[in-house]
Amino acid sequence: MEIKNLTTNQLNRLKLYELPKQITSIECQLYLYKHLDKTMLLKKYYRNDDSKYMGNKFLTISLLNHYKDEISIPQLILPEQLVSIDKVISGFIMPFIPNNTNLSLILYDKNISINEKIKHLRSCEQIIQSVHHVKAI
Repeated sequence: MEIKNLTTNQLNRLKLYELPKQITSIECQLYLYKHLDKTMLLKKYYRNDDSKYMGNKFLTISLLNHYKDEISIPQLILPEQLVSIDKVISGFIMPFIPNNTNLSLILYDKNISINEKIKHLRSCEQIIQSVHHVKAI
């Protein structure tokens, strides 16, 4: 996996990706990053100084990337690059999904029918079962 090296100054010039106020990112800070005329999502983890935590993230993502053809889960969006900030591995760059909707916003929206919510949850169940199958590979 390629490494994109940034400085803190370069990171600070990126636009923050604002989550809806009902959604909290407890794991990382999100930025919009332009790469080859594409908008990408840069995830800078809060615990980037914890080598065990970052090592587990990197191992999981490396394995998923390595087996992505065998896994064949189109809904699974994988990072494409590691991010180093001031020479410290701090996160990943991955495709940005425009017009995305967080599942919890759907589940807590009183204007969405229970049948529609169940449909979304069943879709999530299928993805989770596919990922669980990957663990067996």
